[in-house]
Amino acid sequence: MLTFFISLAEYEQNYDDFWETLLLSMSCRVSDDVEKSKNILSDIFQKILNNCNDAGIAPEMAIVSQSYFVDPEYRDSFHSYYSNKHMKYQRYCTRLFLFKKCEGRPESPLDWINSNLNDAFIGCIVIKPTLRGMVGRTLIKPEYLLPYSEAGSIYTRLSTYYVSFHGKPLEIKTFPYRMQDSEATTCAEVTIINLMDYFGNHYRDYCQIYSSNIQSAVSIDHYERSVPSRGLSYKTVTRALKGFGLSPRLYPVRRSGYGSIQPEKTLHYYIESGIPVAICLRPYYSPQSMLHSIICVGHGKGDMGKILRHAEQFKLTESPQDSFYFADTANGYDSYIVMDDNHSPYQKYSFSRGPKQTVYFGNGTDDKRTIEYLSVPLHKRTYLEAENAFSICKKILGDAKIIEIIKNRYAANFPGAIPIGDEKNPLLLRLFLASARSYINHRVNSISTLDAFYSDLPLPKAVWVCELYDQSHYGEKKILGEIVLDATATEHTGHDSLLLENYLDRVYACYPDKEPLKCMQSNPPDVDSGKRLFAIISDWVPMSSYENNLKSIVLTG
Repeated sequence: MLTFFISLAEYEQNYDDFWETLLLSMSCRVSDDVEKSKNILSDIFQKILNNCNDAGIAPEMAIVSQSYFVDPEYRDSFHSYYSNKHMKYQRYCTRLFLFKKCEGRPESPLDWINSNLNDAFIGCIVIKPTLRGMVGRTLIKPEYLLPYSEAGSIYTRLSTYYVSFHGKPLEIKTFPYRMQDSEATTCAEVTIINLMDYFGNHYRDYCQIYSSNIQSAVSIDHYERSVPSRGLSYKTVTRALKGFGLSPRLYPVRRSGYGSIQPEKTLHYYIESGIPVAICLRPYYSPQSMLHSIICVGHGKGDMGKILRHAEQFKLTESPQDSFYFADTANGYDSYIVMDDNHSPYQKYSFSRGPKQTVYFGNGTDDKRTIEYLSVPLHKRTYLEAENAFSICKKILGDAKIIEIIKNRYAANFPGAIPIGDEKNPLLLRLFLASARSYINHRVNSISTLDAFYSDLPLPKAVWVCELYDQSHYGEKKILGEIVLDATATEHTGHDSLLLENYLDRVYACYPDKEPLKCMQSNPPDVDSGKRLFAIISDWVPMSSYENNLKSIVLTG
């Protein structure tokens, strides 16, 4: 192994010398096409050093180069494709380990084995010996790449990976990234590989796959050869994900009529659920241009002003005084975190509006692109979709008796406050999907007075949760109540999908083999205790919001 030390000042002053030394040390096939890979690696290193400097950490990094590394993904491409070429391609890759400043700049990484390497570990990058797309599987902690100035306001989906450095296991929480090589893989294949890399690492139901697996999966329906790859349609991408055990839902966006959706809200519901979403982009001013595939893995900070501007109104009667206002928090988010193999990992993309209500999605250099498709990889037993779940919650909350309960309980617990549902204090709704095990564990640990109630609650594998807030408690991440829906239901199930209602200090739930809970339409639920569960929370305080789907990104010294 070779070790390079680079500081921020040295990197900026000796940029060309550093790269010449590093590239010569790696067993890669250098060509004119290496420049794009070099730029991406350079952007990664520059962001790491800058973030360390901004966080008060010494802006210095150790890069340890491991030669003759057998990367399973590249070895698969080598045997199925590159080994068939006339020109010689190497079988081995180089893997770079990145560490933040170590005392004394030890000459050998073996001197670090007994130190606490895991705290200093930033990530690792595989360098492939290909003509294009040299950057292979990349696992880097997002706090070193996302803007330090936005620490704590960016949330991403992460999975815990383990890599071995001189036999010492190192742990890293991240989302996988890699570049396309434009031969065995394009952006479409990279999207599938990255998604299955994440799902295979995070859940026991799935496994990691490589390019040859994709070629076999799509060749059945293809009318031509699959390598060299010319890309895949998004219908084919979704079909491949289905073949690998997921249950994806493909949403067409640009088309009008049946199947058309609001991309901003639909994307946010699933990202808030911790589900990475594959996105197909098309250049707006060049409709015939090549499509591009990326993965959205997180979101930025919400804008309360924008949430309130999109407040909607329930009209209970024709009288203006009998109106109840609510607002969907999904309307307040414009910025999202994506993995785009044309750029370094963890890029920040934003929605913007163009002519004729066109919705653009891109970063500062690729703004004029529109979303063609969203491909959402769901679990096979998640039948209820996000938009339908939100629609059911709206119908439940639109019931006059439910509104009366919420208003009364809010007034009793917050005397003197602006009434909930008022135009100046609308009820805020936050929708997301959660696993029942994680959801129950969170609620049991956050509500001591209801731990037995929630721990005995029968739920399916996944549930849709709609948390309820007012303005002040939304910023504090404290909820006033919630609605829980059965994720195995469908849009036609309606109110029968309702599993639990929690309105401040009143909680109502239903057993799956009893009469469905229909908005407490008549008698108090405790009278009907044989069919429903009912609890009154004594000494009620707002509960902690559910935060297990996404992780707040903060870089600390």
